[in-house]
Amino acid sequence: RRLVTSSLVVTACWILWGLFNASHLRTVVPAFGWGEALRYGVPDGLLWALLTPVPVILARRFPFPTSHPARNAAVHLAAGSAVAILHSLLDTLFNLLLDRVATGEPHVAFADLARKLLVYGFHTNLLLYLVIIGITMYLDRLASLRERERQTAELRSQLTEARLAALRAQLRPHFLFNALHTVGAIIERDRTAGRRVLRQLGELLRASLSRDGDQRIALEREVELCAAYLEIERARFGERLDFTIDVDERASDCAVPTLLLQPLVENSIRHGVERAAEPVEVRISAARRDDRVVVRVADSGPGLDGRDGDAASGRPAGVGIGIASVRERLRAHYGDDHRCEISSPPGFTVTVEVPYVRAGSFVIAREDPSAPEERRRA
Repeated sequence: RRLVTSSLVVTACWILWGLFNASHLRTVVPAFGWGEALRYGVPDGLLWALLTPVPVILARRFPFPTSHPARNAAVHLAAGSAVAILHSLLDTLFNLLLDRVATGEPHVAFADLARKLLVYGFHTNLLLYLVIIGITMYLDRLASLRERERQTAELRSQLTEARLAALRAQLRPHFLFNALHTVGAIIERDRTAGRRVLRQLGELLRASLSRDGDQRIALEREVELCAAYLEIERARFGERLDFTIDVDERASDCAVPTLLLQPLVENSIRHGVERAAEPVEVRISAARRDDRVVVRVADSGPGLDGRDGDAASGRPAGVGIGIASVRERLRAHYGDDHRCEISSPPGFTVTVEVPYVRAGSFVIAREDPSAPEERRRA
């Protein structure tokens, strides 16, 4: 189909060239009427439509730039001259055939007419050959650049997906080890409660890992997974942990990177609840502001004063694997069109702002259909 379209476009361009030649002949040769001018001018363009594949093929066979510029230039000069001569001979033959059809016999000898057309059109035809060469090389170069851009964009997309997959693979063991530590601590005190929490952990892991191919999830679902994790941690810490969830309904269907909030909640448990002697409240909130969604995970723990930096990685206090991974994933998903800020004291708060994009393709499937639509204050 593309070949047919290209052929039609080339033919149309050469017909226009023939009409241009006819008008030129009508202007410079007063004895020619429009009929004679069209008879000599239009065939010139039609013949070039037939000859165009020759310079196109040679342009791709002997392109520029090249490691053999002199050789390719000589090839095109010789080929251009041969095409120009062939065009004049075919034009002569065509005009003599028209004369024979119109009058019964040609008015001029083949050699005389061929010589006149060759003298008149050789340089123009050679120039047209070179123009076709240049246009072909330009279009091929343009197509090559577009293909390279497409491949680069595809590779960039694959690289981003690989980075996200690596980050998720890094976060999952981090989450799993923390959760297993919680279960181990509960089992030491109460085996029955430990088994119950272990079942809850299994459901939570199944829900979080079931979306392995999805890089984004509805905010409401992400918050539900965090709430399930907080309920498990509350079984461990008892009255030392309290949590509140407040999600604006207008922001609940926003698409966010999977495992966006989970590392932040774990950070609050590890550095807030575990290190505080008094009860700590963890707050998850989300609000929509026009075309932006602002999500906060905050705790009332000791804040940065009670958190140690990571000397091995050079991370400042409060910026561990979880928060660093969240920042990298936000950068991979949104580029510079996001905000991730840490504030402390009082407590420790991570604020994330992303564009609102509706997660219409995500199905928010709750593990417990009888669970209330909104979780109350724990």
